[in-house]
This record gives sequence, structure tokens and C-alpha cells, in this order.
Amino acid sequence: MSKRQREKQIVKVIKNLREYFGYSEESLAEFLGISLAGYKALEYGNKSLTALQWVKLSNLYAVPETYIYDEKMRETYKLKKYKFCGYNNGPE
Repeated sequence: MSKRQREKQIVKVIKNLREYFGYSEESLAEFLGISLAGYKALEYGNKSLTALQWVKLSNLYAVPETYIYDEKMRETYKLKKYKFCGYNNGPE
């Protein structure tokens, strides 16, 4: 898989996770401490995740950090659908 294909896949996974857990772009932007425009840039592939953002999203969705970029991991890992309450843990 080329670097560009991998980046497209990561963008797709980030958006799919957000939608699966029912979060808005606005709430995740606030959770990550970035502007809405900055978050949209992540979802559209115009900006890359920082290491800290990667870890925050992995923790928020309770998935291994490799889940976001490893297709085999996504095929075998079962998501547990729940939402955190309050910003101490994640967006509402």
C-alpha cells in the first residue's frame, strides 16, 4: 500500500469512528484542543494527526493505537460501543 493510500485509509477510519460513536466534528475538535477547521482538515486528509492526537483518539474509542492504521487489527478487533460522560474522559 502506498503512503497516499495509507493516509486515505487513516482518514476514513477517523471519520468512521467518530460517526460510529456518535460524536460531532465540533466535540472532537474541542476534545483534541484544536479548531473546527483544524479537525476538518484531519478528516479530509489535509493535515496529519500528531502523536498526541493519535493517542487521545485511541484512548477515547478504547482501541489499540494500531487500530487506526492497521487493517488486520480492524478486521479482528471488536469495537465496544459506548460514550464517555463529561470532558474528563471524552467529548459528550
